[in-house]
Amino acid sequence: MWPDELSCVTPTHLPHPAETVIIARKHNVPSLLKRAFYELLRTEGLAKVNLLPEGHTSPEGSDIIGCAKLSDADLLRLLDGREKLGLAWVSFAGSAPTDALEPCPLQTPGLGSQNNVHDPETTERDRCAEAWRNNVLIWSEKVIGSGFLKQWMLDPICGLERLADLDWSDAGFCESCVGARQELCQRKREEIWENMDTWFGL
Repeated sequence: MWPDELSCVTPTHLPHPAETVIIARKHNVPSLLKRAFYELLRTEGLAKVNLLPEGHTSPEGSDIIGCAKLSDADLLRLLDGREKLGLAWVSFAGSAPTDALEPCPLQTPGLGSQNNVHDPETTERDRCAEAWRNNVLIWSEKVIGSGFLKQWMLDPICGLERLADLDWSDAGFCESCVGARQELCQRKREEIWENMDTWFGL
C-alpha cells in the first residue's frame, strides 16, 4: 500500500498517512515513511490542520490525521519538508529553462544552412528558433498564467510529470527540444525524491 518508489507516485492520494507514520515509527518499518510523509505534504489545507504532537488532544473534525499524534520530531520534519518542497517547485517551474545545457541540434551551424521554405527540416528549425525566442512568454502562458504553477505547488513530483507532458511541440519546439525538456523534468523529479531522504532523516 505504501511503495517508496518514485514510479508509484500518482495524483491519487493514499488514505491515513499520519496514522501510517505512527505505525511505521512504532514497529520500525522505515520504508513506509517516505511515501506517508509525501502524502501529508501534498494534502490540501494541511497548514490549517493541527498536526499535534504526542500528549495533545486532536481537534474534532480532523479528517487528515484522525486520531494520530505525530511526534515533535516528525512534526518539525513535516513543516521543514513542506517548505523545502515548495521552494524546489517554485525555483524550477517559476522560470523558463534555457537551452544552455541542451542546445537545439537544429540550430547547430552547418546543419541545413540553406533557408529553403520547402525543406521540412528548415521549417522545423525556424519554428523551434522562434519558439526559443519566445521561450519566456510561452512558459509564462503555459505554466504561470494558466494556473499550472499554483495547481501543483503541493505536489511537485506529479507536477513535474505533468509539466513534461505539456504540448511543447504545439508551441513550436522541435522533437529534440521537447525530449530534452522532458528529461530535465524527470531528473528534477528524481532529485526531489532523493532529497526527501535527507529532509526526513530516512
